[in-house]
Amino acid sequence: MRRINFQPDLRSVFEEIGKIAKKLEFSVYLVGGPVRDILLGRAFQDVDVVCVGNAVKLAKVFSKRVKGELIYRRRFPNATVKWNNSAKVDFVSARSEVYPRNKVGLPRVRRTKDLLVDLKRRDFSVNAIAVDLNPGNFGNMYDPFNGLGDCQKKVLRILHPNSFREDPTRIFRAIRFSMELSFQICLLYT
Repeated sequence: MRRINFQPDLRSVFEEIGKIAKKLEFSVYLVGGPVRDILLGRAFQDVDVVCVGNAVKLAKVFSKRVKGELIYRRRFPNATVKWNNSAKVDFVSARSEVYPRNKVGLPRVRRTKDLLVDLKRRDFSVNAIAVDLNPGNFGNMYDPFNGLGDCQKKVLRILHPNSFREDPTRIFRAIRFSMELSFQICLLYT
């Protein structure tokens, strides 16, 4: 099992989120772009935390702890906490998405208690990596789609054959990431 070591300032924030989640009996993970960027040695600004549980409840408690501003969205089970004029964490409940058949549209979103289901709905393997923020497993990396290998090979790989059909904006994300990261786009999936 590979472990991620965070810079001290980030580590203290992530440990605090993990402690709060444990008290609420939730599990939490750093996911997506920040994990990818850490593995690539890049700086990042967006911090995305997936909560297997109620992300809004977790965000409310964290917001009080850091004396931050809570921004809540009803459509999706998520919230953002901003504090110290520049720090920001996005909290999202682990979820599954079901897209409309034969047309483009917003997905029907349901909470899930399975981190793998949440990771499987993501755009590319390099963004489907999670790092455990829970006490006892803190820093452990979960990489069910070999995103680390794709980071090392500099490849953007979709996770399933309907990826672009379900969400055509992923095509633009692929182009942007390809240019930004100097990665090749691979249309093969796991």
